[in-house]
Amino acid sequence: MRSKLLAAVLTLTLVFGLALMAMTDAFAQGQGRGKPGPGEIEVLKFVHYVGPGSGPNSPPIFNDQYRTMHGGKVKWYVDMPISATIDDGFTAEETARIEESLTTWDDVSGWDVDIGIGDYWGSDFDDAVNAISWNKDDLDANVIGVTWIWYYPDTGEIVEVGVELNEDDFDWSTTGEPGKMDVQNIMTHEVGHWMVLEDLRQPTAREITMYAYSNYGETIKRELQSGDVAGAQALYGVAAPPLIPTKKLSTTWGKIKGK
Repeated sequence: MRSKLLAAVLTLTLVFGLALMAMTDAFAQGQGRGKPGPGEIEVLKFVHYVGPGSGPNSPPIFNDQYRTMHGGKVKWYVDMPISATIDDGFTAEETARIEESLTTWDDVSGWDVDIGIGDYWGSDFDDAVNAISWNKDDLDANVIGVTWIWYYPDTGEIVEVGVELNEDDFDWSTTGEPGKMDVQNIMTHEVGHWMVLEDLRQPTAREITMYAYSNYGETIKRELQSGDVAGAQALYGVAAPPLIPTKKLSTTWGKIKGK
């Protein structure tokens, strides 16, 4: 009897040890985030540059273009909504314009976002926060903003995203003021990267939100073009229609009076 009990204890100890090793390995693969992952996490970096505008010899415009990352494999696979945290270093008006940028994509697709305010850097990883902030580190003088996407390359699952806007080398506006970068214009483009739409560099795409370059006083990226919408819906489906209140029918019973 004693030998059977000892064997059972040893078996349980072995099983527990193997389980602990598996949990430790999963934790390491998850990059210290405390969640199992299918492998090492990699990062995508999208850099937004000042670019050329339209000229008299510019080619025709085609607004139905879009491009996804790895054929649409890299995307959000979590249940919606995802969270977005706007750093509290922005003014109230700048924050409102960033919120508009987020909801612009939310409104046309099945991608959904909850917005909060906090004290985070967009370039920091492993804080489990999808943050939008001014730049923490030095950026090149012609870089308007940068978006980072951390993801599992084996599955394409996004883990975390972040954006930093360059306040060192650019003045910013919320009204499309000449000589300044428009917050909503730039952020609507950056949020397109959160959905993992790629930059379009061909001049025929210069009016599309996901066109790779922007200029001072520009506001055209605030409104999505058909290609932007098609790309968002290819990844996340069509936005759910708003609920329409149902009117309750009332019936009055009575007698018809007459001759």
